[in-house]
Amino acid sequence: MNPRILIALTLLVVAACQAPTKQASVGLTTRVESPALELAIADLPAPFVLAENAGTTLRFETTHATGGALVITVAEPEYGLNLQAFVKNRGDAFRARPGGEYNGSRELGTPYGPAYYSRGSYDTDRGREEQTWIFALHPAGDSRLLTLTYTYPSGEGQTRVNELLSVLGEIESMAGTPPATAEASADPET
Repeated sequence: MNPRILIALTLLVVAACQAPTKQASVGLTTRVESPALELAIADLPAPFVLAENAGTTLRFETTHATGGALVITVAEPEYGLNLQAFVKNRGDAFRARPGGEYNGSRELGTPYGPAYYSRGSYDTDRGREEQTWIFALHPAGDSRLLTLTYTYPSGEGQTRVNELLSVLGEIESMAGTPPATAEASADPET
């Protein structure tokens, strides 16, 4: 057999056997559904990769070399749904942490009502970190609080806020969706 053909075949076999990377293939739509939270992310944007979807925990990691984690929660507030109060409390919590700084908040508009983001930074044993929190109404239109919390290394705020806003734009309600259809898929046809 020709040595060039053998080398080419070997390279093809090695490439085909490599483990998939965290980054999704170009052109694929990744829909993530959480029946427990009654919400879906229609098309999970880069750089996020699903890390946990169990019960009421929906957690993503990023493909950034510097890391990052996004957690999405849904709760029924004990004293009503006052998004501005949640933002104020988050600012106080940032200031209370070691080296804590509150970088402010901004009102956002979503198809299911107002939302606010709150951003701050603080010192940890891993170095300085930032967090951006988004407080929004649940897309089902009821009185539940939807919270997105994105933690990442300090100094990457603008890029990371834009990534988080991309996720917020993909969130939709699953209220009334039968559990049998709730799953994560990577389907190029969707």
